[in-house]
Amino acid sequence: MTKRKLRATSIGIGSVLLVILNVNLLAKTTAVTLSELVQKSSVIIYGEIDTAGSSLPGASASWVPFKASQVIKGDPSLTKGAIFLCNSPPPMREYPDVSKLRGNLVLFLSSKKGGCFDFSHTVKSVVEVHDDKAATVVIDDQPDTQSLKAFLKKLRNLVAKQSKSVASI
Repeated sequence: MTKRKLRATSIGIGSVLLVILNVNLLAKTTAVTLSELVQKSSVIIYGEIDTAGSSLPGASASWVPFKASQVIKGDPSLTKGAIFLCNSPPPMREYPDVSKLRGNLVLFLSSKKGGCFDFSHTVKSVVEVHDDKAATVVIDDQPDTQSLKAFLKKLRNLVAKQSKSVASI
């Protein structure tokens, strides 16, 4: 093998290893359990993107209206009208395009900033619901899918458990 071929092979292998390493590091930094998601989120809601609300004052490409039908964690009054989800991803993070989300969703949110709610843990903060099944594949310690009823019960139990541990401190 010539020196040129050997060097090209070494660079190629090095590049492949670097890509594998970067993917592995990204996976580790975005890994999250249900308990961690609940703890990091000041608001957890179930509902749907309010497509009719796109004409609401404040709705824009950067602010997407969401109609919460249940509040699992946070202010119960969030079900009284549309809330706004921030649709401006922070740099260098996995972030869903909120305007493209459809159907029923369970969302894990950070507190309201500047008029809209942000996701508490990037794409892991969105659990899609289809036919009363929650697609929990994005959460490390959960099955790929589970019944919505069972998932919401787990969430309520974790919220109650974490609230008790905070109250006892």
